[in-house]
Amino acid sequence: MKILVTGAGGRIGRTLVAALVERGHEVNCLELLQHPQIRPLQRMGPGVRVFRGGLEHYAEVEPAVAGVDAVYHLGAAMGSFTDHQFFESNVRGTFNVLQAVRRVAPTLKRFVFPSSDAVYEKYVPGGLTTPIDPEHTPRDGKGLYAFTKIAGEELCWSYRRTFGIPCVVFRFPIARAAAELPAFYELWLDGLLNYKRGRTKTDPDAPRAVAILEALKQQAGGERRLVVARDEPGRSYQRVYVDVRDVVVALLLALENDAAVGHSFPVGGKDQPVKSEDIVPYLSKKLGVPYVEANLPGIPTYYAHDARQTHDLLGYQPKYDVYAMIDEAVAAEGATRA
Repeated sequence: MKILVTGAGGRIGRTLVAALVERGHEVNCLELLQHPQIRPLQRMGPGVRVFRGGLEHYAEVEPAVAGVDAVYHLGAAMGSFTDHQFFESNVRGTFNVLQAVRRVAPTLKRFVFPSSDAVYEKYVPGGLTTPIDPEHTPRDGKGLYAFTKIAGEELCWSYRRTFGIPCVVFRFPIARAAAELPAFYELWLDGLLNYKRGRTKTDPDAPRAVAILEALKQQAGGERRLVVARDEPGRSYQRVYVDVRDVVVALLLALENDAAVGHSFPVGGKDQPVKSEDIVPYLSKKLGVPYVEANLPGIPTYYAHDARQTHDLLGYQPKYDVYAMIDEAVAAEGATRA
């Protein structure tokens, strides 16, 4: 098959491109002109063709879409972007790719749209009491990023209903390469403190949380500390993580399984969710870095996904849990230092 991957230079995109090439597919990659992964993508083999352009410009999108059998639309703005950039990349960009499919890829077999669990309002007083259900939990996430992902999903469903484009949606949680997981901000005292500082204008409880975390930092005497984050009554924070290699497995299953069309799937790692009180002591032992505990006021991070549909319809069975990811990261770091 000939397959387009937008955002091919990202952490998921380049892993997916490598997996598709390994399976004998031809791959079109659409990536920004100056992206540092352009050359590594070009070196993946003769079956890889790199198109340089921005999603917000239809004329730059159409050549990459022409004649493809499937699209993985991974390209998106996330993180530190303006509201305008979020809209242009995530909404207009998705519109442009779908429009191009209509015009120049009329026999498309699959359109895969990776969304995010940011489409849900995960942060509620006391934390979520039931797992997020991909078919029934309201998509009411806050912020422009969440809005643009919801809008992107709706574009997919509209084009499926109107033009028959066979769309599949995935909603990713914290997706990381193994080497990146130990640095996740919420596991570190400095990282969580900086996050809470950034929330002081919008969260009335953030100043108290900042004061607690700053006191713990002072007690550490300038040494780095991990942190077990808890809500005020003492319940550990809880998140869903996934290794990018497991994400790619799920993405490939969507290509192979016609039953995936028309559905939305959460993609968690093995043995998810994971509590701060479990992952932080493990990381502390592996890194030799002490940890502190903090009971923080305000809305906690506490949620889980109902992933039964991902397992039942796709046959998805993740391989990596957070502890295997940490072991791999620490071993790789040790080998580098040696």
